[in-house]
Amino acid sequence: MANYFIDPSAAVNGDGTITQPFNNLEAAGLSTNNTYYVRRVTAISANRTINTITVPTGVKILGWPKVDDIGYITRPTNAAWDADVGDYPIITSKLNLANVYNVELTRLRWDLTGITIPSTPGWKAIAVSGCSNILIKNVSVNYGVTPYSSYTNFFIHVLQSRQIFIDVQFEYNAYIIYAASAAIHLQSVNQFVLNVRHYTKSQT
Repeated sequence: MANYFIDPSAAVNGDGTITQPFNNLEAAGLSTNNTYYVRRVTAISANRTINTITVPTGVKILGWPKVDDIGYITRPTNAAWDADVGDYPIITSKLNLANVYNVELTRLRWDLTGITIPSTPGWKAIAVSGCSNILIKNVSVNYGVTPYSSYTNFFIHVLQSRQIFIDVQFEYNAYIIYAASAAIHLQSVNQFVLNVRHYTKSQT
């Protein structure tokens, strides 16, 4: 059980320590029972691709805690990260949870501005299948302004799992985004709690 650190704004990919963090989630190489803190930088990387990352059992992927977060007191010491004004780290990777348990995803934001989602096989930011005791808390998505051609795009897709806790916010431009694209799809799920905040950005 170890802590690793990811700073998407870092110019050089480090070794995952707090002084030399990874600069992307893929480079971290997620391992069982480890915690991965992601810095709440507001800049969006120029190298924005949609990759799939497999999330093992016991992993926590946490946006760097803010003062009101439960994990703030127990966070490692890093004054520079504490001073960041952003609310979320920005990521685009798909997270795949299959037959795992005790996973936590907290304070993360997907921003797909300028990214075209392929219509086949569809896009799922968080795919959960055959899992238990999964916490997805304070996550949000901005679908941006790129049209999508498929009705099979879901922000979160949960299949045949139990004890799922989801707290999510959608932000999208409704006039060009299919309704089914801004969706949580729960299929054969037992014992879940769902809190959704859903709004449309004003147009200019």
